[in-house]
Amino acid sequence: MDISFGKFVNYLVLLLHSNGINLLLHKQEAWHQLFYRLKRQQESVGKPIFLEELWFDWDKQYPTSPELSEYLNAMCVLGVVETNSPTFDRYWLSKDMEKLWQKQFDELNEEIKQYLRFTAQIAIEEFAKVVIQA
Repeated sequence: MDISFGKFVNYLVLLLHSNGINLLLHKQEAWHQLFYRLKRQQESVGKPIFLEELWFDWDKQYPTSPELSEYLNAMCVLGVVETNSPTFDRYWLSKDMEKLWQKQFDELNEEIKQYLRFTAQIAIEEFAKVVIQA
């Protein structure tokens, strides 16, 4: 069983939200670093196929995936994530999406859930780097 790029991002957002991690959607560098790190990582159990084909551009100081930027921005525009911060520096998952995605996450294959949990831990490391630099 494999997972799509969009579903993977959704469940990662769910896991980060569940752990009280700010989603850092105003500074996407950590997201791009995370996915670039996952792409470069050797094959492991549960690693989604889409990571092999995810494309990164090097126009900035760090690799960026246009697909990831577009997806994260769409989450904000569509109201999947919410903010009430005037500087848009704090985001969280909406209650409705949290319930829906948790139900779907619980039904996933165990290998994919394991990989997502592993990814959430790496994301916490990458997000901490951005917070420290700010």
